[in-house]
Parts: sequence; structure tokens; C-alpha cells
Amino acid sequence: MTLVIFSSSIAMAFILLIPLAKKCEIKVKYASIMSIIAGTAGGLFANIANLLAGKLNVLFLVGLEFGVILVVTFLVIIYRFYRDPARIPPKMDNIILSPADGTVKYVKRIEKGDAPFSDKGERRFPLKELTKTNLVAGGAWLIGITMTYIDVHINRSPIEGRVILVRHIDGKFVSLKRDDAPILNERATIVIDNELFKVGVVLIASRLVRRIVSYVREGQMLRIGEKIGKITFGSQADIVLPALPGLEIDVRQGEQVSAGSSVIGRYG
Repeated sequence: MTLVIFSSSIAMAFILLIPLAKKCEIKVKYASIMSIIAGTAGGLFANIANLLAGKLNVLFLVGLEFGVILVVTFLVIIYRFYRDPARIPPKMDNIILSPADGTVKYVKRIEKGDAPFSDKGERRFPLKELTKTNLVAGGAWLIGITMTYIDVHINRSPIEGRVILVRHIDGKFVSLKRDDAPILNERATIVIDNELFKVGVVLIASRLVRRIVSYVREGQMLRIGEKIGKITFGSQADIVLPALPGLEIDVRQGEQVSAGSSVIGRYG
């Protein structure tokens, strides 16, 4: 009976969590590990209950397993989301670091004269606040980083420099069927100037969970890798780099990066 309970609990965890992970863009290997942990916990609780109370109804045991799996999964997600690990930037000159933990969604070239657009989901929206600076006047690169629920959500400065723009755009709850829904995502745009060039960081919240906390103000000096903000739950961070002569982009689509430690670009 013990083996049956453990087996059914782990199977249930896989059935519940793998599809959920795919929907939330969490890698299957992480979901598989979580399924084993949560399923084992569910089987353990169900076995203890069965031993203490005698033979329990099968439906009750299944319900107990289901509840434990959900609770354990929720606690692990909350723990991983609220992590704030120390990050030490590489001791290298002329580097640009990732502003976020997550997976590189795209690396796009913005030609001279074109307006920058962020892509979130299947839609795109213009970063109008950046057109008011000369950041993209000579062309630029736009790198999007998807942050899942289990990624660290603390964002960090990609370069050392002075904050010259902090712009917060409120979001709105709208129907997911509306074509302009992504335009209404809450976002915060931060532009940093190191006297050689400017870098823009755009923090984008999800439509359902809308909360971005900015840690910086205009005129503030930042160290490379210093904390600049935090996005609540599912979100995305884009970084806009000017098309400098000799600029090298060190990341590609699908690559995993970490805020304040992964090098995404180099300049001469």
C-alpha cells in the first residue's frame, strides 16, 4: 500500500505540474524535480495519515496528496521568488551585465530612425519614452529577458553610471482578448548614462499581477550590478543598448542569464 500511495502521488504531481510549467515557460527539468519533491511529500503525508488512522478512503488519500502537492509547490515558488542572492560583478572592464535573471527571449537590431518595440507574448508595444532621449538615435540593440515565477526577481544595473530617467507607466486590468492589452502592462523605464553612452532598462510586469518597485531616482549614481528594482511574479526585462562601434553582443536567444553577473555585451 505504501508503494502504491507514493507512486500515485508522484504521478499526480507530474500530471499537475508539467503542463503548468510549460504554460508558465518554466523548463521541464525544473518542473520534473519539483514534481518528485512535491509528489514525495504528498505520498509521505498520505502514508502517515493512513498508518495513524487505519485504512482511509481512497478518495480522501487522493485529496490529501493533491492538497500537499499544491501547498509544497506554492511554498517552493514563494521561496524562489523572494530570494535575493548576493551577486558579485565580474572584475572586467568595458562590460555590460544582464539586468535580470531569466532566459533571453530575443536579440533584435533597431535601425537608425526606427522606434524600439518590446515583444511580450504574441504582441508588441512601442517604448515611446525612449524616443525622447538620444539613446536610439543612431540605432540600437534590444535584448528581451523572460523571467519566470521561479527566477530571482531583483533587477540590477547593467553598467556604472548616473540615472538620467526614471519613468513609471501604470498598467490596467483589461480583457485578454483586446489587441492593445500589452500596451497596458505596467512598466518602468530606467536610463543610465556612464558619460560614454546610455543604456535603457525596461521592467515589464504581467497583466494580472501588476507591481514594479523602483529602487532608484533620477540623478543617483549607480555601481555596476547594483539593485535598481523588482517586478512582482511573471514578468520581463528588456535592455536597450546603443549601436556603438565595436559593441559585441555576448548572448543569444534561449540562453540563461543572471542579473548582475552574466555579461551580455562588451564595448571597446
